[in-house]
Amino acid sequence: MKDKKPILVLGLGKTGVSVVKYLLKKQESFCIFDQHKSPSGLIEIQRLVKKEDIFLQEFEIETLSKYSQIIVSPGIKPNNEVILKSLKLKIPVITDFDIFFSETSSMIILITGTNGKSTVVSMLERVLKDTYDKLLISSGGNIGKPVLELLQDDPVISVLEISSFQLQLTKKIQSDISLLLNLKEDHLDWHKNLDEYHKAKKRVFENSDVMLSSDNILEENSSIIKFSTFLDKYSNFITARIDKVRTEHDKLNIMAVLTALIYIAKLRSGISIDDEVKIHSILSSAIKSLNNFSSLPHRFERLGVINEILYIDDSKATNTDSAIKAVESVSILYPDKEVILICGGESKGQTFTDLAEVCIGKIKEVFLIGKDSNILYKYLSPKIKTLIVPDLRDAILKAKLSSNPGSIILFSPACSSLDMYKDYEQRGNEFKRLSGFN
Repeated sequence: MKDKKPILVLGLGKTGVSVVKYLLKKQESFCIFDQHKSPSGLIEIQRLVKKEDIFLQEFEIETLSKYSQIIVSPGIKPNNEVILKSLKLKIPVITDFDIFFSETSSMIILITGTNGKSTVVSMLERVLKDTYDKLLISSGGNIGKPVLELLQDDPVISVLEISSFQLQLTKKIQSDISLLLNLKEDHLDWHKNLDEYHKAKKRVFENSDVMLSSDNILEENSSIIKFSTFLDKYSNFITARIDKVRTEHDKLNIMAVLTALIYIAKLRSGISIDDEVKIHSILSSAIKSLNNFSSLPHRFERLGVINEILYIDDSKATNTDSAIKAVESVSILYPDKEVILICGGESKGQTFTDLAEVCIGKIKEVFLIGKDSNILYKYLSPKIKTLIVPDLRDAILKAKLSSNPGSIILFSPACSSLDMYKDYEQRGNEFKRLSGFN
Protein backbone atom coordinates (compact mmCIF):
# COMPACT_ATOMS: atom_id res chain seq x y z
CA MET A 1 0.00 0.00 0.00
CA LYS A 2 2.78 2.46 -0.86
CA ASP A 3 1.00 4.06 -3.81
CA LYS A 4 0.57 7.83 -3.31
CA LYS A 5 -2.97 7.73 -4.61
CA PRO A 6 -5.65 7.49 -1.90
CA ILE A 7 -7.59 4.28 -1.20
CA LEU A 8 -11.38 4.10 -1.46
CA VAL A 9 -13.22 2.28 1.34
CA LEU A 10 -16.48 1.03 -0.17
CA GLY A 11 -19.11 0.53 2.52
CA LEU A 12 -19.05 1.19 6.27
CA GLY A 13 -20.59 -1.07 8.91
CA LYS A 14 -18.31 -2.99 11.31
CA THR A 15 -15.93 -4.04 8.57
CA GLY A 16 -15.66 -0.60 6.98
CA VAL A 17 -14.94 0.98 10.38
CA SER A 18 -12.19 -1.59 11.02
CA VAL A 19 -10.66 -0.85 7.59
CA VAL A 20 -10.69 2.89 8.33
CA LYS A 21 -8.94 2.37 11.69
CA TYR A 22 -6.38 0.11 10.02
CA LEU A 23 -5.64 2.73 7.34
CA LEU A 24 -5.35 5.49 9.94
CA LYS A 25 -2.84 3.39 11.87
CA LYS A 26 -0.88 2.83 8.64
CA GLN A 27 -1.09 6.58 7.90
CA GLU A 28 -2.63 5.91 4.49
CA SER A 29 -4.72 8.52 2.72
CA PHE A 30 -8.24 7.37 1.88
CA CYS A 31 -11.86 8.31 1.25
CA ILE A 32 -15.07 6.51 2.20
CA PHE A 33 -18.21 5.93 0.17
CA ASP A 34 -21.43 4.36 1.46
CA GLN A 35 -24.66 4.46 -0.50
CA HIS A 36 -26.77 4.91 2.63
CA LYS A 37 -27.58 8.23 4.27
CA SER A 38 -26.78 7.08 7.82
CA PRO A 39 -24.80 3.82 7.60
CA SER A 40 -23.84 1.83 10.67
CA GLY A 41 -20.59 3.17 12.14
CA LEU A 42 -20.96 6.67 10.68
CA ILE A 43 -20.95 8.54 14.00
CA GLU A 44 -17.71 6.87 15.08
CA ILE A 45 -16.09 7.54 11.70
CA GLN A 46 -17.10 11.21 11.70
CA ARG A 47 -14.97 11.66 14.81
CA LEU A 48 -11.94 10.18 13.05
CA VAL A 49 -12.17 11.32 9.41
CA LYS A 50 -12.50 14.73 7.75
CA LYS A 51 -15.97 15.50 6.46
CA GLU A 52 -14.74 16.03 2.89
CA ASP A 53 -13.35 12.47 2.81
CA ILE A 54 -16.76 10.86 3.50
CA PHE A 55 -19.22 10.42 0.62
CA LEU A 56 -22.76 9.26 1.41
CA GLN A 57 -25.49 8.18 -1.03
CA GLU A 58 -23.83 9.78 -4.06
CA PHE A 59 -20.37 9.29 -5.53
CA GLU A 60 -18.80 10.74 -8.67
CA ILE A 61 -17.89 7.59 -10.54
CA GLU A 62 -15.67 9.63 -12.90
CA THR A 63 -13.24 10.25 -10.00
CA LEU A 64 -12.41 6.56 -9.55
CA SER A 65 -9.16 6.80 -11.49
CA LYS A 66 -7.64 8.88 -8.69
CA TYR A 67 -7.76 5.90 -6.28
CA SER A 68 -5.03 3.28 -5.97
CA GLN A 69 -7.36 0.47 -4.85
CA ILE A 70 -10.83 -0.27 -3.52
CA ILE A 71 -11.39 -2.08 -0.21
CA VAL A 72 -14.89 -3.56 -0.22
CA SER A 73 -17.07 -4.31 2.81
CA PRO A 74 -19.19 -7.51 2.81
CA GLY A 75 -22.70 -7.11 1.44
CA ILE A 76 -21.62 -4.86 -1.46
CA LYS A 77 -22.76 -6.76 -4.54
CA PRO A 78 -20.16 -7.58 -7.21
CA ASN A 79 -22.31 -5.79 -9.80
CA ASN A 80 -22.04 -2.56 -7.83
CA GLU A 81 -21.21 0.27 -10.22
CA VAL A 82 -18.07 1.27 -8.32
CA ILE A 83 -16.69 -2.30 -8.41
CA LEU A 84 -17.47 -2.80 -12.12
CA LYS A 85 -15.93 0.52 -13.11
CA SER A 86 -12.85 -0.12 -10.94
CA LEU A 87 -12.26 -3.49 -12.58
CA LYS A 88 -12.65 -1.93 -16.01
CA LEU A 89 -10.02 0.66 -15.05
CA LYS A 90 -7.81 -2.15 -13.68
CA ILE A 91 -7.96 -0.68 -10.16
CA PRO A 92 -7.42 -3.51 -7.62
CA VAL A 93 -10.56 -4.46 -5.67
CA ILE A 94 -9.79 -6.27 -2.40
CA THR A 95 -11.39 -7.13 0.95
CA ASP A 96 -10.25 -6.91 4.56
CA PHE A 97 -9.50 -10.66 4.34
CA ASP A 98 -6.87 -9.95 1.66
CA ILE A 99 -5.08 -7.62 4.08
CA PHE A 100 -5.42 -10.05 6.97
CA PHE A 101 -4.07 -13.01 5.00
CA SER A 102 -1.05 -11.00 3.86
CA GLU A 103 -0.13 -9.72 7.34
CA THR A 104 -1.08 -12.34 9.93
CA SER A 105 1.31 -14.90 11.35
CA SER A 106 -1.42 -16.93 13.07
CA MET A 107 -2.70 -20.37 12.12
CA ILE A 108 -5.84 -19.73 10.05
CA ILE A 109 -8.93 -21.93 10.36
CA LEU A 110 -11.39 -20.78 7.68
CA ILE A 111 -15.03 -21.87 7.98
CA THR A 112 -17.95 -21.45 5.57
CA GLY A 113 -21.22 -23.12 4.56
CA THR A 114 -24.83 -22.19 3.98
CA ASN A 115 -25.74 -22.88 7.61
CA GLY A 116 -23.93 -23.54 10.88
CA LYS A 117 -20.89 -21.29 10.30
CA SER A 118 -21.27 -19.13 13.40
CA THR A 119 -22.10 -22.09 15.63
CA VAL A 120 -19.08 -24.12 14.46
CA VAL A 121 -16.76 -21.10 14.80
CA SER A 122 -17.98 -20.53 18.38
CA MET A 123 -17.82 -24.22 19.31
CA LEU A 124 -14.32 -24.63 17.88
CA GLU A 125 -13.08 -21.46 19.62
CA ARG A 126 -14.45 -22.75 22.93
CA VAL A 127 -12.82 -26.18 22.55
CA LEU A 128 -9.49 -24.65 21.45
CA LYS A 129 -9.43 -22.30 24.45
CA ASP A 130 -10.04 -25.25 26.77
CA THR A 131 -7.42 -27.37 24.98
CA TYR A 132 -4.73 -24.71 24.58
CA ASP A 133 -5.38 -22.53 27.62
CA LYS A 134 -1.95 -20.87 27.43
CA LEU A 135 -2.40 -19.71 23.81
CA LEU A 136 -4.26 -16.68 22.48
CA ILE A 137 -7.16 -18.00 20.40
CA SER A 138 -9.44 -15.53 18.59
CA SER A 139 -12.46 -15.76 16.34
CA GLY A 140 -13.92 -13.27 13.90
CA GLY A 141 -14.64 -12.44 10.30
CA ASN A 142 -18.31 -12.68 9.41
CA ILE A 143 -19.08 -13.21 13.12
CA GLY A 144 -17.90 -11.02 15.98
CA LYS A 145 -14.76 -9.00 15.31
CA PRO A 146 -13.79 -8.03 11.74
CA VAL A 147 -10.51 -9.71 10.81
CA LEU A 148 -8.47 -6.49 10.87
CA GLU A 149 -9.24 -6.12 14.57
CA LEU A 150 -7.68 -9.56 15.09
CA LEU A 151 -4.41 -8.30 13.61
CA GLN A 152 -3.99 -6.11 16.69
CA ASP A 153 -4.47 -9.13 18.98
CA ASP A 154 -1.91 -11.25 17.08
CA PRO A 155 -3.55 -14.58 18.03
CA VAL A 156 -1.74 -17.90 17.71
CA ILE A 157 -4.84 -19.43 16.12
CA SER A 158 -7.55 -17.46 14.27
CA VAL A 159 -10.91 -19.18 13.76
CA LEU A 160 -12.64 -17.26 10.99
CA GLU A 161 -16.12 -17.33 9.50
CA ILE A 162 -16.13 -16.26 5.85
CA SER A 163 -19.28 -15.67 3.80
CA SER A 164 -19.92 -16.28 0.11
CA PHE A 165 -19.78 -12.49 -0.41
CA GLN A 166 -16.29 -12.31 1.10
CA LEU A 167 -15.12 -15.45 -0.70
CA GLN A 168 -16.23 -14.13 -4.09
CA LEU A 169 -14.49 -10.76 -3.73
CA THR A 170 -11.29 -11.74 -1.89
CA LYS A 171 -8.43 -11.98 -4.38
CA LYS A 172 -6.17 -14.50 -2.64
CA ILE A 173 -7.64 -16.89 -0.08
CA GLN A 174 -5.38 -18.94 2.15
CA SER A 175 -5.67 -21.04 5.29
CA ASP A 176 -4.05 -23.80 7.27
CA ILE A 177 -7.37 -25.62 7.62
CA SER A 178 -10.57 -24.95 5.66
CA LEU A 179 -14.06 -26.26 6.42
CA LEU A 180 -17.06 -26.35 4.08
CA LEU A 181 -19.99 -27.37 6.28
CA ASN A 182 -22.81 -27.66 3.76
CA LEU A 183 -24.13 -26.25 0.48
CA LYS A 184 -27.78 -25.35 0.02
CA GLU A 185 -29.83 -22.64 -1.73
CA ASP A 186 -29.26 -19.09 -0.43
CA HIS A 187 -28.39 -15.51 -1.42
CA LEU A 188 -29.82 -15.81 -4.92
CA ASP A 189 -30.64 -12.10 -4.70
CA TRP A 190 -26.88 -11.46 -4.44
CA HIS A 191 -25.31 -14.15 -6.63
CA LYS A 192 -26.29 -14.55 -10.30
CA ASN A 193 -27.41 -18.14 -9.75
CA LEU A 194 -26.94 -21.18 -7.52
CA ASP A 195 -23.83 -22.29 -9.43
CA GLU A 196 -22.07 -18.97 -8.78
CA TYR A 197 -23.01 -19.19 -5.09
CA HIS A 198 -21.60 -22.74 -4.79
CA LYS A 199 -18.42 -21.78 -6.68
CA ALA A 200 -17.87 -18.89 -4.28
CA LYS A 201 -18.28 -21.20 -1.29
CA LYS A 202 -15.83 -23.76 -2.68
CA ARG A 203 -13.15 -21.08 -2.96
CA VAL A 204 -12.61 -21.69 0.77
CA PHE A 205 -10.37 -24.62 -0.28
CA GLU A 206 -7.96 -22.43 -2.26
CA ASN A 207 -4.39 -22.48 -0.90
CA SER A 208 -5.46 -24.57 2.11
CA ASP A 209 -3.15 -27.15 3.71
CA VAL A 210 -6.02 -29.27 5.07
CA MET A 211 -9.47 -29.30 3.43
CA LEU A 212 -12.45 -30.62 5.37
CA SER A 213 -16.11 -30.96 4.36
CA SER A 214 -19.33 -32.75 5.18
CA ASP A 215 -19.85 -36.10 3.48
CA ASN A 216 -22.76 -34.97 1.30
CA ILE A 217 -20.77 -32.34 -0.61
CA LEU A 218 -19.76 -33.79 -3.96
CA GLU A 219 -16.25 -32.69 -4.84
CA GLU A 220 -13.78 -34.29 -7.23
CA ASN A 221 -10.76 -33.29 -5.16
CA SER A 222 -9.67 -36.49 -3.40
CA SER A 223 -7.61 -34.48 -0.89
CA ILE A 224 -10.78 -33.25 0.83
CA ILE A 225 -11.38 -35.09 4.10
CA LYS A 226 -15.00 -35.86 4.99
CA PHE A 227 -15.94 -35.31 8.66
CA SER A 228 -18.15 -38.34 9.26
CA THR A 229 -16.04 -40.73 7.17
CA PHE A 230 -12.89 -39.66 9.01
CA LEU A 231 -14.51 -40.12 12.43
CA ASP A 232 -16.47 -43.26 11.56
CA LYS A 233 -14.31 -45.63 13.61
CA TYR A 234 -14.70 -43.33 16.63
CA SER A 235 -18.49 -42.93 16.30
CA ASN A 236 -19.40 -45.22 19.24
CA PHE A 237 -16.76 -43.55 21.42
CA ILE A 238 -18.17 -40.08 20.56
CA THR A 239 -21.85 -41.01 20.90
CA ALA A 240 -21.28 -42.56 24.34
CA ARG A 241 -19.80 -39.29 25.65
CA ILE A 242 -22.28 -36.75 24.27
CA ASP A 243 -24.53 -35.95 27.21
CA LYS A 244 -27.89 -35.18 25.55
CA VAL A 245 -30.08 -35.93 22.57
CA ARG A 246 -28.77 -34.06 19.52
CA THR A 247 -30.47 -33.14 16.28
CA GLU A 248 -28.86 -34.21 13.01
CA HIS A 249 -27.36 -30.79 12.31
CA ASP A 250 -26.01 -30.62 15.89
CA LYS A 251 -24.21 -33.91 15.25
CA LEU A 252 -22.75 -32.65 11.97
CA ASN A 253 -21.47 -29.49 13.68
CA ILE A 254 -19.83 -31.61 16.38
CA MET A 255 -18.18 -33.85 13.73
CA ALA A 256 -16.82 -30.75 11.99
CA VAL A 257 -15.36 -29.36 15.22
CA LEU A 258 -13.80 -32.66 16.29
CA THR A 259 -12.23 -33.29 12.88
CA ALA A 260 -10.81 -29.76 12.76
CA LEU A 261 -9.41 -30.12 16.29
CA ILE A 262 -7.56 -33.34 15.41
CA TYR A 263 -5.97 -31.72 12.36
CA ILE A 264 -5.03 -28.62 14.36
CA ALA A 265 -3.22 -30.95 16.80
CA LYS A 266 -1.55 -32.65 13.83
CA LEU A 267 -0.30 -29.33 12.41
CA ARG A 268 0.75 -27.94 15.78
CA SER A 269 2.20 -31.02 17.48
CA GLY A 270 2.79 -33.49 14.68
CA ILE A 271 0.52 -36.19 16.12
CA SER A 272 -0.24 -39.10 13.83
CA ILE A 273 -3.79 -39.43 12.51
CA ASP A 274 -3.40 -43.17 13.13
CA ASP A 275 -2.50 -42.75 16.81
CA GLU A 276 -5.81 -43.88 18.29
CA VAL A 277 -4.70 -43.38 21.90
CA LYS A 278 -3.96 -39.71 21.34
CA ILE A 279 -7.07 -39.25 19.20
CA HIS A 280 -9.22 -40.76 21.97
CA SER A 281 -7.65 -38.35 24.45
CA ILE A 282 -8.31 -35.35 22.18
CA LEU A 283 -11.91 -36.43 21.53
CA SER A 284 -12.66 -37.10 25.20
CA SER A 285 -11.42 -33.68 26.29
CA ALA A 286 -13.17 -31.88 23.42
CA ILE A 287 -16.54 -33.55 24.04
CA LYS A 288 -16.42 -32.41 27.68
CA SER A 289 -16.07 -28.83 26.42
CA LEU A 290 -18.86 -29.30 23.87
CA ASN A 291 -21.20 -30.71 26.51
CA ASN A 292 -20.83 -27.41 28.36
CA PHE A 293 -21.32 -25.29 25.24
CA SER A 294 -24.52 -23.23 25.18
CA SER A 295 -26.07 -22.64 21.77
CA LEU A 296 -25.80 -19.13 20.38
CA PRO A 297 -28.74 -16.71 20.69
CA HIS A 298 -31.44 -16.96 18.01
CA ARG A 299 -30.25 -20.39 16.83
CA PHE A 300 -33.01 -22.80 17.80
CA GLU A 301 -32.92 -21.11 21.20
CA ARG A 302 -35.46 -22.58 23.57
CA LEU A 303 -36.62 -19.47 25.43
CA GLY A 304 -38.86 -21.20 27.95
CA VAL A 305 -42.49 -21.96 28.73
CA ILE A 306 -45.23 -19.42 29.36
CA ASN A 307 -48.81 -20.59 30.00
CA GLU A 308 -47.81 -24.13 29.00
CA ILE A 309 -46.50 -23.01 25.58
CA LEU A 310 -42.80 -23.52 24.66
CA TYR A 311 -41.27 -20.71 22.58
CA ILE A 312 -38.29 -21.37 20.29
CA ASP A 313 -36.37 -18.46 18.72
CA ASP A 314 -34.64 -19.53 15.50
CA SER A 315 -34.39 -16.04 13.96
CA LYS A 316 -30.96 -16.96 12.54
CA ALA A 317 -32.81 -19.22 10.08
CA THR A 318 -32.42 -16.81 7.17
CA ASN A 319 -32.82 -19.45 4.45
CA THR A 320 -35.17 -22.32 3.72
CA ASP A 321 -32.67 -25.08 4.55
CA SER A 322 -32.13 -23.81 8.10
CA ALA A 323 -35.90 -23.55 8.63
CA ILE A 324 -36.31 -27.12 7.36
CA LYS A 325 -33.71 -28.27 9.90
CA ALA A 326 -35.60 -26.43 12.66
CA VAL A 327 -38.88 -28.14 11.72
CA GLU A 328 -37.13 -31.53 11.59
CA SER A 329 -35.39 -30.88 14.91
CA VAL A 330 -38.55 -29.91 16.76
CA SER A 331 -40.29 -33.07 15.50
CA ILE A 332 -37.36 -35.23 16.71
CA LEU A 333 -37.02 -33.52 20.10
CA TYR A 334 -40.75 -33.13 20.75
CA PRO A 335 -42.41 -35.88 18.66
CA ASP A 336 -45.82 -35.68 20.37
CA LYS A 337 -46.14 -31.90 20.54
CA GLU A 338 -48.29 -29.61 18.41
CA VAL A 339 -46.13 -27.03 16.58
CA ILE A 340 -47.13 -23.64 15.18
CA LEU A 341 -44.59 -22.08 12.79
CA ILE A 342 -44.00 -18.36 12.22
CA CYS A 343 -41.90 -17.49 9.17
CA GLY A 344 -41.41 -14.91 6.42
CA GLY A 345 -39.37 -11.85 5.48
CA GLU A 346 -37.27 -11.18 2.40
CA SER A 347 -37.10 -14.39 0.35
CA LYS A 348 -33.79 -13.68 -1.48
CA GLY A 349 -34.98 -15.51 -4.60
CA GLN A 350 -35.43 -18.87 -2.83
CA THR A 351 -38.05 -21.50 -3.52
CA PHE A 352 -39.99 -23.08 -0.64
CA THR A 353 -41.15 -26.42 -2.07
CA ASP A 354 -39.00 -28.47 0.35
CA LEU A 355 -40.10 -26.41 3.35
CA ALA A 356 -43.76 -27.01 2.43
CA GLU A 357 -43.15 -30.76 2.15
CA VAL A 358 -41.35 -31.06 5.49
CA CYS A 359 -44.16 -29.21 7.28
CA ILE A 360 -46.71 -31.89 6.37
CA GLY A 361 -47.52 -33.89 9.50
CA LYS A 362 -45.10 -31.85 11.62
CA ILE A 363 -46.65 -28.34 11.70
CA LYS A 364 -50.25 -27.60 12.74
CA GLU A 365 -50.42 -24.10 11.25
CA VAL A 366 -48.15 -21.44 9.70
CA PHE A 367 -48.36 -17.67 10.17
CA LEU A 368 -46.52 -15.60 7.57
CA ILE A 369 -45.05 -12.12 7.95
CA GLY A 370 -42.93 -9.77 5.87
CA LYS A 371 -42.38 -8.49 2.38
CA ASP A 372 -42.49 -11.84 0.58
CA SER A 373 -45.26 -13.51 2.58
CA ASN A 374 -47.26 -13.94 -0.65
CA ILE A 375 -44.41 -15.98 -2.16
CA LEU A 376 -44.31 -18.31 0.83
CA TYR A 377 -48.11 -18.55 0.84
CA LYS A 378 -48.05 -19.82 -2.75
CA TYR A 379 -45.82 -22.75 -1.70
CA LEU A 380 -47.17 -23.51 1.78
CA SER A 381 -50.94 -22.99 1.61
CA PRO A 382 -51.67 -25.99 -0.68
CA LYS A 383 -49.92 -28.27 1.84
CA ILE A 384 -50.78 -26.84 5.26
CA LYS A 385 -53.08 -24.35 6.98
CA THR A 386 -51.42 -20.96 6.33
CA LEU A 387 -52.34 -17.37 7.13
CA ILE A 388 -50.66 -14.06 6.21
CA VAL A 389 -50.61 -11.57 9.11
CA PRO A 390 -49.49 -7.91 9.28
CA ASP A 391 -46.48 -8.25 11.58
CA LEU A 392 -44.66 -10.34 14.19
CA ARG A 393 -46.83 -9.10 17.05
CA ASP A 394 -49.97 -10.29 15.29
CA ALA A 395 -48.31 -13.59 14.33
CA ILE A 396 -47.45 -14.34 17.96
CA LEU A 397 -50.93 -13.38 19.15
CA LYS A 398 -52.61 -15.64 16.58
CA ALA A 399 -50.14 -18.45 17.27
CA LYS A 400 -51.04 -18.28 20.96
CA LEU A 401 -54.74 -18.43 20.15
CA SER A 402 -54.11 -21.47 17.94
CA SER A 403 -52.10 -23.22 20.67
CA ASN A 404 -53.18 -25.76 23.25
CA PRO A 405 -51.43 -26.61 26.54
CA GLY A 406 -48.10 -28.23 25.61
CA SER A 407 -47.89 -26.61 22.17
CA ILE A 408 -44.71 -25.15 20.69
CA ILE A 409 -44.41 -21.82 18.86
CA LEU A 410 -41.42 -22.02 16.54
CA PHE A 411 -40.09 -18.80 15.01
CA SER A 412 -37.92 -19.92 12.09
CA PRO A 413 -38.31 -17.30 9.33
CA ALA A 414 -36.56 -19.03 6.36
CA CYS A 415 -35.94 -15.49 5.07
CA SER A 416 -33.73 -12.46 5.52
CA SER A 417 -34.82 -9.93 8.16
CA LEU A 418 -33.86 -6.82 6.19
CA ASP A 419 -37.37 -5.99 5.00
CA MET A 420 -38.47 -5.23 8.58
CA TYR A 421 -35.41 -5.26 10.84
CA LYS A 422 -31.77 -4.20 10.96
CA ASP A 423 -30.64 -7.84 11.21
CA TYR A 424 -31.70 -11.28 12.44
CA GLU A 425 -30.61 -10.36 15.98
CA GLN A 426 -33.01 -7.42 16.21
CA ARG A 427 -35.74 -9.65 14.76
CA GLY A 428 -35.01 -12.39 17.30
CA ASN A 429 -34.95 -9.95 20.20
CA GLU A 430 -38.33 -8.61 19.06
CA PHE A 431 -39.72 -12.17 19.07
CA LYS A 432 -38.38 -12.66 22.60
CA ARG A 433 -39.90 -9.40 23.85
CA LEU A 434 -43.30 -9.91 22.22
CA SER A 435 -43.43 -13.49 23.50
CA GLY A 436 -42.93 -12.28 27.07
CA PHE A 437 -39.22 -13.00 27.62
CA ASN A 438 -37.80 -9.58 28.55
